[in-house]
Amino acid sequence: MSEIEGPHRRQEVRMQMNPYLSFQGQCEAAFNFYEQCLGGQIEAIFRYAGTPLADQVPADWQDKVMHGSLRLGDQVLMGCVMLVASVAGQTRLETPRPIGYTLRAWRAML
Repeated sequence: MSEIEGPHRRQEVRMQMNPYLSFQGQCEAAFNFYEQCLGGQIEAIFRYAGTPLADQVPADWQDKVMHGSLRLGDQVLMGCVMLVASVAGQTRLETPRPIGYTLRAWRAML
């Protein structure tokens, strides 16, 4: 948290980062573990079944987590089992890759 000072006022700027994790088939198990060990609360688990993607994934993917969110205090951790496009008729799990990110804080100019 920081303060931005202007000619007529002082404004507090907050920034919050909500990580989105990709799991190789165990998103729900990981969220259950984090909920128990870190004292969080699972807020949502959406599965591939019943979504527009249901027809595009194999039958054994229907119960996999398409999107989930876990509240840890004032932070939210999100995750899924990442689907990679079917290649030669075989659906495979996404391989984790390193990522980079840039965070910027800004305020509207009045």
